[in-house]
Amino acid sequence: MTLEEYRNNAKLNYSQLARKLGLTEATMVRRWCLSPNHKTGSKRHIPSYRHMLTIIQATDGAVQPNDFYRHD
Repeated sequence: MTLEEYRNNAKLNYSQLARKLGLTEATMVRRWCLSPNHKTGSKRHIPSYRHMLTIIQATDGAVQPNDFYRHD
């Protein structure tokens, strides 16, 4: 499951998800949620190892590192 799918299923906005992940700004979360083939000018980012661990824990394992490398 992608982080964007998790966010939508949990009915969280980007700010709420950021707080759940221990971040104060939603910008990085939005970049993590972008699809690989998005058409906006924003650059997609892959979370760091430390943030990956936080994401796995905060989503109860629903979002895994491999989910950030899917090519849909």
